[in-house]
Amino acid sequence: MWISLLALTICLLALCLDYVKSGYLIVLNPFSWVVLLILFYFAIPSLFSEQISNYYNWGLFSADILYSRLLTLLVTVYFSFLLCLFSSKHIGAIILEKDSHSPVLIWGVWLVIVSYIFWLFKLKLSEGVFSNAFLYDADAAKDPYKLKNIAYLLIPVSIYLYFDKYRFWVFIPNILIVLLDILHGSRTTAFICLVPILICFIIRHKKLYLTQLLALFMIMLAIGVVRSDNVVQNVPWYISAIGEFRETYITLPLYITDVDYVGNGSFLTYIGSLLFGIVQPLRESISNTYILPGTFIARDVARGYGLGSNFLIESLYFGFYGLIASITLLTSFMFILYRQVYKVKNIDAVLLITLFIVFSRLIVREGIPVNIGLYCFILIFYISPIFLMRKVKL
Repeated sequence: MWISLLALTICLLALCLDYVKSGYLIVLNPFSWVVLLILFYFAIPSLFSEQISNYYNWGLFSADILYSRLLTLLVTVYFSFLLCLFSSKHIGAIILEKDSHSPVLIWGVWLVIVSYIFWLFKLKLSEGVFSNAFLYDADAAKDPYKLKNIAYLLIPVSIYLYFDKYRFWVFIPNILIVLLDILHGSRTTAFICLVPILICFIIRHKKLYLTQLLALFMIMLAIGVVRSDNVVQNVPWYISAIGEFRETYITLPLYITDVDYVGNGSFLTYIGSLLFGIVQPLRESISNTYILPGTFIARDVARGYGLGSNFLIESLYFGFYGLIASITLLTSFMFILYRQVYKVKNIDAVLLITLFIVFSRLIVREGIPVNIGLYCFILIFYISPIFLMRKVKL
């Protein structure tokens, strides 16, 4: 357990040191977000590996738990070092230059989204959405109304419009989607909608609202407890509360020495993973051609719910060299983004880092190549059109 405590301490020290030096600018640094996510998705759940194995009948071996903790420690040291090297203080404050012309086309998109969300909210009320509030709804998780797509579109729309008017009401569609998602016992789409709100307020007021962020985090944990308690009974509250972190981490000790998994992926499968996010029309073809890491694990575990992978065990599917390649890919991606935010220093920089915050979570809990590819897809097809609309003056 001391290995996990050491990893936890290193994460906290790196984040606290960067915050003391940089203040609210820490939210603009991609390296700080990855360290924070490693803290929650690896360092914390690794502390409770034995309890998780016991309560959820994973049957983990002591050696696998040890190897997983050692790998977690190594990754923690590496990314904490990068955070110290690429400190948030070097980024500098964002320059908020108000556009002299109102972005009319973006307001038109916003009105269409608001109309659709109000219609959907009314529909859900008529279906009695409050009768099973906060309980996980598998049908809603399939996203038949494409709320996740709208949430991605709202990232540029809400950011540009907020910095145009500095009015909270531009986030009305974000808040409604958050409410709908939470009422269905989910948090993923809600997270996408909440990130631009939080980042806009932090950048505007140059203040990191730690108390408010902690309260929001506790609410998310409470939803996890409510949802998890309906899956496995008699589990300590703190194990239920870290449900998402627990489920993400547990695949590491479960497969870290599995000879049928580690090194089973080919170079072409890795390329397929990268293209899976970018080339959306070919996703089904790629899924049928290659067995991706998350698919392998989900089929092998077969517990009837969406247990997937994390970026470490996903990388080990391609062997040791796959792990090195993925860590290098992620580091390069973060460095490029860090340099862009450093150079741009305007609303577009806020947009880039907001999108990264959303995808950094997906990268850590699902895998690196797939979600870096998906980041590029969203940037091209969701962000760029709104960016171009902002340039149109009517």
